[in-house]
Amino acid sequence: MASPQPDTLTPGRITYDLRRLRLQGFIERLSTTHRYPVPAFGVRSSLFFTRVPARILRPGLSPAMPNAPPLDTVVQRCFQQLHTEIDRSIEEAKLAA
Repeated sequence: MASPQPDTLTPGRITYDLRRLRLQGFIERLSTTHRYPVPAFGVRSSLFFTRVPARILRPGLSPAMPNAPPLDTVVQRCFQQLHTEIDRSIEEAKLAA
């Protein structure tokens, strides 16, 4: 997902985004100011969401991908079984692939 360019952000959009982040607990507003510090929860959540794809999803799902080297892993066997069951269900329902 591409980030919007700074010159295309309107004040209304910025207000909306700040409100959503504040309501979710990612930022807090200092009263009587226009400053929004990031609490510990916001920092931990941001680090979690930015690191999950690189550290968990990519290495964990890579053995199940069809272009991956032939490894006999539990994940790969489960994905193959799922693929077989989907094909069987389609065949039983007489649906075109």
